Amino acid sequence: MELNQQMLMDALYAAGQNLLTSIILMLPSLIAAILVFILGWVVAIILSRAFKGILK
Repeated sequence: MELNQQMLMDALYAAGQNLLTSIILMLPSLIAAILVFILGWVVAIILSRAFKGILK
């Protein structure tokens, strides 16, 4: 019974390590996506103000 409990604990630890590793590997892509979103938002604001100035 104790062997099964140890195997379960080892499996949970390994799953946690895999999850942590995948999150760390995903971080650069996530940061890049957030930066592209913010940059697109800023460009959209600048373009909308430019078009409002042209249309006035």
